[in-house]
Amino acid sequence: MKELRKLVPSSTLFVSIIEANYGGWVQASRVAHLLADSVSIVHVSCDRKLENRRPGVFTTSEIKERMRHELQRLLREKRVVLLNETAANRPEDVTELVKQLKRCEYIYKPSMTAANVERRRVISGKFNGQNDDMAIAFMMLAYWSAHYINTSGKCAVKV
Repeated sequence: MKELRKLVPSSTLFVSIIEANYGGWVQASRVAHLLADSVSIVHVSCDRKLENRRPGVFTTSEIKERMRHELQRLLREKRVVLLNETAANRPEDVTELVKQLKRCEYIYKPSMTAANVERRRVISGKFNGQNDDMAIAFMMLAYWSAHYINTSGKCAVKV
């Protein structure tokens, strides 16, 4: 954050989007505190409690579908552009991101509550030991940043 702060005007507001699925609110709060070195940073929250709102967002199956659609819309409208050669990303990173996005599809996974019978339909790119972290991060950025803008920042919390 400190290096990034040197590159942008001090009046710039940083908005973080921290996934809270597995670590829950506690882990998301820890990450938010690590990022709190910068005075102008807020964290997107999907916490419905307006008082004492906690940082972090969840990527449920429904939210993943919305994230996927939002990213598709932005790409279709050419509002997101993947640059192959910039200081921020290497060509092999862009190639890997595109591969992961293509791999993301509906799969059936055992339910956490009834692993013996029930299966649930989810969007995932995790096949044969491959991961989908870049794709999920990219979809989160598309969806939650639009959510932040559409709510006029009312979904944010400062730590």
